[in-house]
Amino acid sequence: MTQEEAEQIIVYLEAHPFILDYCDCCGSSDVYLMKVIGTEMVECTYIEEKKPVFATVIKLGKLKMNEGILSAYGIEAVDDAEVESLIITMNYTFVYSACGKWAVPFFKEVDHYRDYAYNGATRFLSPSDNEETLKDIKYKEWFVENIED
Repeated sequence: MTQEEAEQIIVYLEAHPFILDYCDCCGSSDVYLMKVIGTEMVECTYIEEKKPVFATVIKLGKLKMNEGILSAYGIEAVDDAEVESLIITMNYTFVYSACGKWAVPFFKEVDHYRDYAYNGATRFLSPSDNEETLKDIKYKEWFVENIED
């Protein structure tokens, strides 16, 4: 991404720090609800004008699957809330969209040139429906403020 796009991503994640790391085209990997606790724009080692953004994240839970299909209604607890580093991508990092109040690929929220067509969307999980596994207070507050009517 360009430096301008990277800067927009950082500002966006400060306001909406909850993301899903999700490949909607293949659906073959686990999907985690994550909280971004820090971001960093770095130099690209092979294209000077590109500026990747790395996020420091905590996994809040793993979304359940229902017969191989992602369920946006249930979440499984993760073993521990260890801090990880994640590269933010335009098509596999799903973020909050005020239009529809759901999770969409980042390129729908930040103007970004793309030659791919991953257009999926999914819901953010309701804390009240997942009280036993989704206990992050900041997520609950964010959900009430941004998703619930």
